[in-house]
Amino acid sequence: MILENKICVRRPNKEISVFENQYGLLNLFMLGFCVAFLIFYIVQVNYLVSQQYKTEVLKKRIGLIMEEQFKIQSEKMQYDGIPQIVQYSKRSGMIEAGNSSYIFEEGSVARR
Repeated sequence: MILENKICVRRPNKEISVFENQYGLLNLFMLGFCVAFLIFYIVQVNYLVSQQYKTEVLKKRIGLIMEEQFKIQSEKMQYDGIPQIVQYSKRSGMIEAGNSSYIFEEGSVARR
């Protein structure tokens, strides 16, 4: 049986292989390309999702660390209050500065 323009010839009692017609190899190549692209797509999506998960975990850890830092700073402020500074200055023999004249106009350096 011969079809129009001799595109396909059917031979009796013989199986037609994929490579017998002119588009068989092209179809096989396209199928391989689609499978390779699908595998590449799955790997990339998996990588992106895992990176987003890692980012969320790290953001949660940063939040916990910031809370802990705030608690530590508030405890530190209890020990560094004004009364503690006054006691330290008295123990160290420090005196209050008064009647100072400044060398520079902005007042960054003083002399007695």
